[in-house]
Amino acid sequence: MSGLLEGKTVLITGCSSGIGLDAARTMAARGWTVIATCRKPEDLAARAAEGMIALPLDQRVGAINAAIRSEE
Repeated sequence: MSGLLEGKTVLITGCSSGIGLDAARTMAARGWTVIATCRKPEDLAARAAEGMIALPLDQRVGAINAAIRSEE
């Protein structure tokens, strides 16, 4: 991945819909490398199909608490 993140790169959360998705598509259209996060596998697949780096991320309080507990 050494050359992959060189240049203009942006991390955008909430890329399933709404402002996050619009921002991700706009930045990708402008030539940026977009790291797009979503909760649902189908949304991740869609962002990857659009040429974005798609990563799972769940920012809901319950999911964050569960992740913290699993690290303890």
